[in-house]
Amino acid sequence: MVICCAAANCSNRQGKAHRGAVSFHRFPLKDSKRLIQWLKAVQRDNWTPTKYSFLCSEHFTKDSFSKRLEDQHRLLKPTAVPTIFQLAEKKHDNLDYVRSRRKIASQVPLRDGEDPREGGCEVVQRTSSSGQDFMVMQGTKEMEEATLQAEIGSMSEEEENRPSQLDGPRRRMLSDNLVAKPGPQKKPERSSVEDCPKATWTGSWVADRSGVSVDDFTPPASGACKFIGSLHSYSFSSKHARERPSFPKEQLERKRPKRDMEPSCSSHLMGHEKAVVEGSPTSSLTATPQKPSQGLSASPADLTPQPAAEAVVGRKGDTDANPMSINEVIMSASGACKLIDSLHSYCFSSRQSKSQVCCLREQVEKKNGELKLLRQRISRSDSQVRKLKEKLDELKRISFPYLNSLLSQDCETPQLNPVMEPLSWMLGTWLSDPPGDGTFPTMKPFQYLEEVHISHVGQPMLNFSFNAFHPHTRKPMHRECGFIRLKPDTNKVAFISAQNTGLVEVEEGEVNGQELSIASHSIARISFAKKPHVEQITRKFRLNSDGKLEQTVSMATTTQPMTQHLHITYKKENLISWIPENIRKKVCTYFVESSQTSDSGRIMCECGYLREQHLEDAAKPPIFLGKEWDPSRHIQEMPTDAFGDIHFTGLGQKMGKYVRVSSDTPPRVIYHLMTQHWGLDPPNLLISVTGGAKNFIMKPRLKNIFRQGLVKVAQTTGAWIITGGSHAGVMKQVGEAVRDFILSCSHKEGEIVTIGIATWGTVYNRESLICPMGGFPAEYILDEENQGSLSCLDSNHSHFILVDDGTHGRYGVEIPLRTRLEKFISEQTKVKGGVAIKIPIVCVVLEGGPGTLDTIYNAITNGTPCVIVEGSGRVADVIAQVASLPVPKITIALIQKKLSMFFHDTYEHFTEGKLVEWTKKIQDIVRSRQLLTIFREGKYGQQDVDVAILQALFKASRNQDHFGHENWDHQLKLAVAWNRVDIARSEIFTDDHEWKPTDLHPVMAAALISNKPEFVKLFLEQGVRLKDFVTWDTLVYLYDNMAPSCLFHSKLQKVLLEEREHAAGSKMPRIQLHHVSQVLRELLGCSTQPLYPKPKHTERPRLSVPVPHIKLNVQGSSLRSLYKRSAGRVTFTMDPVRDLLIWAVVQNCKELAEIIWAQSQDCMAAALACSKILKELAKEEEDTDTTDDMLALAEQFEHKAIGVFTDCYRKDEERAQKLLTRVSEAWGKTTCLQLALEAKNMNFVSHGGVQAFLTKVWWGKMCVDNGLWRVIACMLFFPLLYTSLITFREKRLQPVGCLTRLRAFFTAPVVIFHMNILSYFTFLLLFAYVLMVDFQPLPSWWEYLIYFWLFSLVCEETRQLLYDPDGFGIVKMASLYFKDFWNKLDICAILVFITGLTCRLIPSTLYPGRIILSLAFIIFCLRLMHIFTVSKTLGPKIIIVKRMLKDVFFFLFLLAVWVVSFGVAKQAILIHNEERVEWLFRGVVYHSYLTIFGQIPSYIDGVNFNIDQCSPNGTDPYKPKCPETNEDNKKPIFPEWLTVILLCLYLLFTNILLLNLLIAMFNYTFQQVQEHTDQIWKFQRHDLIEEYHGRPPAPPPFILLNHLQILVRRGLLRRPATRHKQLKEKLEKNEEAALLSWEMYLKENYLQHQQCKEKQNTEQKIRDIAQRVDVLAELLDLDRVKRTGLVEQRLVSLEEQVHQSAQALRWIMQALQGNGFGSGEDMPSVGSSKASEMKEVDLEGKPEESQQSYHVLARNLLYPGSHTRRFPVPDEKVPWEVDFPLYDPPAYSADHKDVAMQDPFSPSLESLLKINYNTMDGLIDRQSFHGLYAVQDGLPLNPMGRTGLRGRGRLHCFGPNHALHPIVTRWRRNLDGSIIRKTLKKMLEVLVAQYPLSDVWALPGGSLEPGEMLPLKLKWILRREFWPQFQNLLKQGTEIHKGYLDDPRNTDNAWVETVAVSVHFDNQNDVEMKRLNSFLQGCDPELCIRWQVLDKRIPLHANHKELLHKASTLLGAYY
Repeated sequence: MVICCAAANCSNRQGKAHRGAVSFHRFPLKDSKRLIQWLKAVQRDNWTPTKYSFLCSEHFTKDSFSKRLEDQHRLLKPTAVPTIFQLAEKKHDNLDYVRSRRKIASQVPLRDGEDPREGGCEVVQRTSSSGQDFMVMQGTKEMEEATLQAEIGSMSEEEENRPSQLDGPRRRMLSDNLVAKPGPQKKPERSSVEDCPKATWTGSWVADRSGVSVDDFTPPASGACKFIGSLHSYSFSSKHARERPSFPKEQLERKRPKRDMEPSCSSHLMGHEKAVVEGSPTSSLTATPQKPSQGLSASPADLTPQPAAEAVVGRKGDTDANPMSINEVIMSASGACKLIDSLHSYCFSSRQSKSQVCCLREQVEKKNGELKLLRQRISRSDSQVRKLKEKLDELKRISFPYLNSLLSQDCETPQLNPVMEPLSWMLGTWLSDPPGDGTFPTMKPFQYLEEVHISHVGQPMLNFSFNAFHPHTRKPMHRECGFIRLKPDTNKVAFISAQNTGLVEVEEGEVNGQELSIASHSIARISFAKKPHVEQITRKFRLNSDGKLEQTVSMATTTQPMTQHLHITYKKENLISWIPENIRKKVCTYFVESSQTSDSGRIMCECGYLREQHLEDAAKPPIFLGKEWDPSRHIQEMPTDAFGDIHFTGLGQKMGKYVRVSSDTPPRVIYHLMTQHWGLDPPNLLISVTGGAKNFIMKPRLKNIFRQGLVKVAQTTGAWIITGGSHAGVMKQVGEAVRDFILSCSHKEGEIVTIGIATWGTVYNRESLICPMGGFPAEYILDEENQGSLSCLDSNHSHFILVDDGTHGRYGVEIPLRTRLEKFISEQTKVKGGVAIKIPIVCVVLEGGPGTLDTIYNAITNGTPCVIVEGSGRVADVIAQVASLPVPKITIALIQKKLSMFFHDTYEHFTEGKLVEWTKKIQDIVRSRQLLTIFREGKYGQQDVDVAILQALFKASRNQDHFGHENWDHQLKLAVAWNRVDIARSEIFTDDHEWKPTDLHPVMAAALISNKPEFVKLFLEQGVRLKDFVTWDTLVYLYDNMAPSCLFHSKLQKVLLEEREHAAGSKMPRIQLHHVSQVLRELLGCSTQPLYPKPKHTERPRLSVPVPHIKLNVQGSSLRSLYKRSAGRVTFTMDPVRDLLIWAVVQNCKELAEIIWAQSQDCMAAALACSKILKELAKEEEDTDTTDDMLALAEQFEHKAIGVFTDCYRKDEERAQKLLTRVSEAWGKTTCLQLALEAKNMNFVSHGGVQAFLTKVWWGKMCVDNGLWRVIACMLFFPLLYTSLITFREKRLQPVGCLTRLRAFFTAPVVIFHMNILSYFTFLLLFAYVLMVDFQPLPSWWEYLIYFWLFSLVCEETRQLLYDPDGFGIVKMASLYFKDFWNKLDICAILVFITGLTCRLIPSTLYPGRIILSLAFIIFCLRLMHIFTVSKTLGPKIIIVKRMLKDVFFFLFLLAVWVVSFGVAKQAILIHNEERVEWLFRGVVYHSYLTIFGQIPSYIDGVNFNIDQCSPNGTDPYKPKCPETNEDNKKPIFPEWLTVILLCLYLLFTNILLLNLLIAMFNYTFQQVQEHTDQIWKFQRHDLIEEYHGRPPAPPPFILLNHLQILVRRGLLRRPATRHKQLKEKLEKNEEAALLSWEMYLKENYLQHQQCKEKQNTEQKIRDIAQRVDVLAELLDLDRVKRTGLVEQRLVSLEEQVHQSAQALRWIMQALQGNGFGSGEDMPSVGSSKASEMKEVDLEGKPEESQQSYHVLARNLLYPGSHTRRFPVPDEKVPWEVDFPLYDPPAYSADHKDVAMQDPFSPSLESLLKINYNTMDGLIDRQSFHGLYAVQDGLPLNPMGRTGLRGRGRLHCFGPNHALHPIVTRWRRNLDGSIIRKTLKKMLEVLVAQYPLSDVWALPGGSLEPGEMLPLKLKWILRREFWPQFQNLLKQGTEIHKGYLDDPRNTDNAWVETVAVSVHFDNQNDVEMKRLNSFLQGCDPELCIRWQVLDKRIPLHANHKELLHKASTLLGAYY
């Protein structure tokens, strides 16, 4: 079959073309994506390729091929797409012309040293009309860089063996290929923006993808013809491009130039250099043919011609042809006429109608003059641009050498290699969700977090990294990275991974859809990798339907088969993709020339940006320039292009986060970004700092106070600080405060979240922040000198939110978004430590201007407390100085004076209207005094700003309306969340509120969970009793909320997992206390009983009540209900304090554990148990720091136990010893002594009191002062007992004739011990005698006696094994038995003896039996060392020997290396082929070992060699084989010099080095043990005493009698084993209670003594003195400030008195003058106007009550339910009688659904005159309770004065709108029916309701509809049948108010008047009240109705609270 090309117009076939010139390539049938590209390029309709379809190589560009290394054969790249095809319209001569042009281009001579390179730059040549002149294209630096990138890209794709980096010469060579010079030419100029190679240029510059040369469409002509040719070429060659589908809008926008040009990230750079044509008078113009591969249809705007130099160079991936500037068109066409001719010819060639051509000609002629002007302006602009570029280049070379690297950053993501398309679903950043689970048989289950990064760089592979972290501590764990490769055209995948454990693996598998399965192919590891080694690994990746990635890893090791190891699920979380998808920016899309110019004098748009800073299509043609610029239509949102990390160049290594957001961005999105992507924890407090945006001067002391206080409150409460973010004004002050704190704080907790919210358009150097793919990091230069009117960002902020509204240079844009964001954050709920609070917010004000006043007003209106720092200047000082005045005294004149005082420079800008507005706002601010806090330096109680801020929050919370105790609870929760116990002491636990201990239980639990010991101590001081607090449910809740990072928590989870597996269930069981008990028993040891018994099936519902997820929210407390439910339950344990102590200890909470231990009763046992628990946990803890902390805390608890025991022992030895042996029921029925031994508390056991007790036990009932010789004498001759030789402690044993003396003596442990020693020595003597003297074939009776003796020893060991007085079980007793070393030695000796005895009884093995019995004798002799432990001298030595044995064991490894190495070498050199194994061992090991001790072989040096002493052939079994000898004289021939050298070296290292090392090790061990000899001996002495205390008194073999007695008692009589009371004693309840009380009393003494001791400590004294000095210095400074203030007050008072005296003198002089005693000229001037001014502005006086009250709610600036703002009306301008010329209120009337029930508002007087005022207007009552009201211009006037709004607002009628508000009350009663009183007044309950769509409560009433008797809202509450009865109740009630109601809906022309009627039920059995309650219960379910306690804090409308006040006054009740 002949292979032919499948292209339509191609005739190439195999064999026809020149061999090697044309190759054929199959269609990619397996790659669907690539196949579609090939088919579109071929353009054959209704044709489907088969496997026999081919394309020849002439349809591919050169860079589509790569060469095979073996034979340089050309291979088609897997990403190649055909692009060169002969168009159907072209004729054959055109094709020949193209080929000839290619040939000419290829013949261009190269420069010396240059090589033609594939994909390089070719030179374009052209023959002009004047001759063969070359058209030389001047390549710009941008082309050089682009070509360089294309070269590197092609190299990486081909994977040739070339260097990956280009050196300097090669870089120049590539750039030189861009230009062919027939002669010298100048180096092209470079601009600063040309260093960013954003796009990649095509590899060939001669022909485009269609195979058509640029010169093909450039006929030999000039001027207009060239331009026409360019247009024709564009129209002709872009046909295919216009038929391509368009790109998405985002890609198109990414190609366009951004408004803010960023050199390092801009993707569309327009160079100003033009093509230079040498030898041609004019520049040649042409257009770039559109490439088919670009696939974007050309728009009409794209038909603009461009210079040839730019047209030839097409950008890879570019969508539009590069347009030619108007200036170039005019210059090339030589005027408008040539341009018209060019357009005419183009239109004609494009078959356009002649009418269109004429119209176009006329339009161009009209605009000819404008084009000339435009050309002049453009030429001037070009010259300015060139000059600026030159300056920038000079600056780059001189001042900023590092700027090139910044400007050349490439921010575009490379395109994915098509080979990796099947694995594209794995790309991105994946985060584990939830944490992954890890299991394996050889390790405990664990959880982990993992972050997976899978990316690509355009190569045919994926890069990955797996980073695992601890789920709680975030500490790094496992890490691995590598590559994923895919075999082309297959689904075979290779996974190459390198792990941080030293493992490198290659895994292979297949990908099927969205599932990848791979298995290890080969594994390599480091030489010192830990065992067991990994043998095989399998992985499985799968993308689930929910978009989550799932990975399962299985592993096989050398010891375990293939087992699942890891399973984890990831969610995709890519910040780079998430931000552009969710966060937008704003861009001006329409350029409208502004009347103003920029700072540089250039024309700018109305948005403030220059023309070149707009998008391409923003500069519209002149015919559209007449429209006005409208931000709502001409500013559009686009994906943001500025986000990432910000680094301030030259200011350290600190990194921040930043993002550019639209001003309309929802706060929810920003909050999600900050908490989820930026990783910020939700704040406990939000501090919004506002004030002056310009630098201002503060007093140094005030500045320090502010900085320290702000940082302190942020650091202690975990707050966020929000500022404006710029490096000026108050933002700079905040930044410097944070900076100073960070510099002085070295720990991580010192980090403070400081968020700057600034306007994007006012940020200087913001171009460096633009990067569409994110700046990581973006380098930002803080340049204050050149910022001009803009502002730099502050480097000390940690996060920046840059708000963009599409404008430039306009401040204040961020304020609305900042307000919304702060409000949104304040509405969020933070749950931490069981406490759920709404995040509080506070506004801190420093200095400031008009914008600051608006911020304060908005904050006060929204209920946000504000702290005003007095002394900072301007607005802050104005408000601070009038804050203490009554509101009526804050007049316009006073504000005017204050403004003139504090606004010196800008006072003239304040108009009269501004003064009125400022006065109104300041009055409203001061009116809300509960939200306003003035911080004054030196004010009592406000020494620090942090205290003022927290006091402001508490003040606002305290004055906030609330139900019951919610307010106090909320304040306490805030204090706990902030961890400010000082604020809680001073502000909460005061006399204002009485706290019940039960009210503190929820916050107590929160403080425990949050580990806040100071609050726990405070709550204990406030009366919380732990016995009442700790219940079953509380304890379960505490364990359920343990820190997940705690080791105990992981152990609990393991227990739960085992229980789930045992129960075969899928659901994890909840934590119960028996699970806790199971873990605790592992920690305390099995010698203790379970602390929490597992509930039986019948008790399970009662004990394990499911506890829901508990949150302490602001509105209520579900945990409080938990305590209420648990209050009546009988506590399950006897010691709740113990349970809480265990909970604290297992979490290693030191302070909490110490506080709770101080409350415990059984304190000594508790301390020892805690020490045991901590030591056991420390053994398993992986974190070294945590381990050290645990061990240190364990040691502290041991010292506490020692301290308490010391005090007890000093007071009473006997009672103290009882504490040691008392059985503690609370701690698992164990004793203090047993706990100390289990914990190995040597210090405690070696205490003198403990040792005295052990000595007493050792001597039994005898006195301890009996001499040992007396005991031995009585042992040998027992009648001596009946003499006075031995004394006893007990009186009953004192009589000499007492028979019990014998029993008491022989049962004493000391006697039993010595009798057993005597027996054991006898046994050894007899054993030795038999072995050496009397070992007969048949055993003698002596030998039988030994067997019998051994049988008694075996019985005793069996008794010790089975002795279980505590009921632990055989397994536990066996484990305890074999833990003892001496028991192991006993078992070993017995087993060896039995083995030897067996062999001895068999005649054939008699001799081996004797040998084995001899070995058994050695072991029995070693057992003698145990008896020496009782000796204080020899006991520690035995310990030293045991330690030294370990040293010898490790030393033998080192020695064996030298022995074996020397022995093998010696044997190989001396002896040839020794085959006898025993002699090999002797020669290699035995002789080498003896050499160390001086037994050197005589023949090693050949001198003393004797052939008779060896066997020449090795046949003599008793002689070694002879060395190598000479056959003649039988002399040794081995190299003697070598063996001698080896021997010397061997002896040097073994005798000198290793033996001295062993001696040094022994010495170290001896010194280490010797230091603690006494403690170790005393600790181990207990084991010996305990052993012989419980041992039968008779020695072996007589001990068999005791064994028989035990067998009878336990086997036949069934009596359980009992422990001697001396070591474990259970006391009676009364005795135990008295003993524990005595212990608790001494514990308190011990704690007090410790406190006194700490105070007497020298270091503590120094700290106390330093603290006192600081306090004293602070008081001195405050005293100075106070004295200064006092002097100022006295001066003011003195001036006031002088002023009064001057007035009196003036009156006297006027009176004298009136009586003729002087003339007017002679009268002196008396008084000073300054004194009067001081009197008027004296602001420190007490606020006076307002003399006249005006409506306040009716003058709120923002009208409710609308965006209408009232005209500001200060108090003094409210009455209509007061002249107010400026008064011009807006009009507003809302439309209601029921049009018939509302008055129309029309400006015509006609419609208004139809309304009858001051009378009944039909059904509408327009009469006022206040009499006749005035009507002006057809509208009634509000009788209470101006409101700032005309119309009727949201009311229905003009004039009065009548309402009815019934106030239904009853007395508040106790359960017994008695009335509750407060301050001797009865308390009321009032009926309130909450209506749908309302957040506040209100009285059950409202507006009356015309003709109705009851309000509609009241009818909603009551059933219809109760309406008449309620009307009767109203008639019987008392009217308490009738008239005007201050309502926010009131206007100048409509207002609310109400009648308030009090309906009171005095009797609780009132029938009407019961009926009312019954009808309330059946009301609308959407309504909320309740009886609420009436007080001044009840959360109602303000006007309703006034009515309640009147009702309570009427009834004489509490309010």
